[in-house]
Amino acid sequence: MKRILCFVLAVLLLSVLTCGCVKARDKSGGSDLSSSSQNGGSVKGSSDVPDTDDSGNGGSDDSAAKEASPGAIYKEPGEELGDFYDYVDDTMGKFERAFNSYETDDFDLMVATADPMAVTMGILILSSLDYIESGDNAREAGMLNGADCVREKNGSMINFSSKRVRDEDGFDGVSKAGDIITEAGSLDTAANAAIVERITERDGLLLERSICEVVVLPDGTVIAQFLSKPMPPRDDRVKEKGNAYFARYNDKEFEIIKADFEPDAYFSHTSIIGNTDATPESMSEGYERVRHLTVKGDVVTAEKY
Repeated sequence: MKRILCFVLAVLLLSVLTCGCVKARDKSGGSDLSSSSQNGGSVKGSSDVPDTDDSGNGGSDDSAAKEASPGAIYKEPGEELGDFYDYVDDTMGKFERAFNSYETDDFDLMVATADPMAVTMGILILSSLDYIESGDNAREAGMLNGADCVREKNGSMINFSSKRVRDEDGFDGVSKAGDIITEAGSLDTAANAAIVERITERDGLLLERSICEVVVLPDGTVIAQFLSKPMPPRDDRVKEKGNAYFARYNDKEFEIIKADFEPDAYFSHTSIIGNTDATPESMSEGYERVRHLTVKGDVVTAEKY
């Protein structure tokens, strides 16, 4: 799947996943954007991401290491963020036909094949931030898609942030002009680990927050978790809740668990970075599991808890 397709699908499925980009080469300079600490619900930069190292990635088999080696993921210096996104998305794309062929009469399971989009939507910002400026630069800053963006590269670590203010009310009835939307995070190209945090603030109040962590293991396996406390619903009759998605997949098998949690924007979470044995089952412990989706041999199985 191409990045532009994922962007369109992510917009269309936003209400499903959180109910809660094409690369452009012509960019202009802009102002800096600072990151603040995650405690208290604000976005923090990658310096606060849990430490990772090669020993945490597991696996010493040469063929396995080659599968997700830097050359297999990162194609061009200066385009590491987009290359990581593409690897995660392309690996998931191998199951697109199976997802599209799934049919059920159970209304609660009809949206199950949309759950995987939480992973790519959670890191969608990676698909554009390599092109704030052209070239492979230690620091880039400027306007991108209406936001003040910064990308900083230091060795294997790439920090990034994006901040914009809504200039008009949203069509969803809950997003308002003046809302401040901030995204920040990092990609460690040595550990193949990315984290993105997004928050929405209004009049000093934290209304929405999400965190997405994605790790690619040496054998090419992708582990991901996406946690989101969405905007308060417009309809008081709609139950407010937090949404969680926990996935593990390679090019042969796919598994994801959708779960709920208490709708607190200041939620805490256990990082999966460095935990090579993480599975949807282990990652979802302590959450209210809702449904389970697997794909093996093009056969999709979905079930409710």
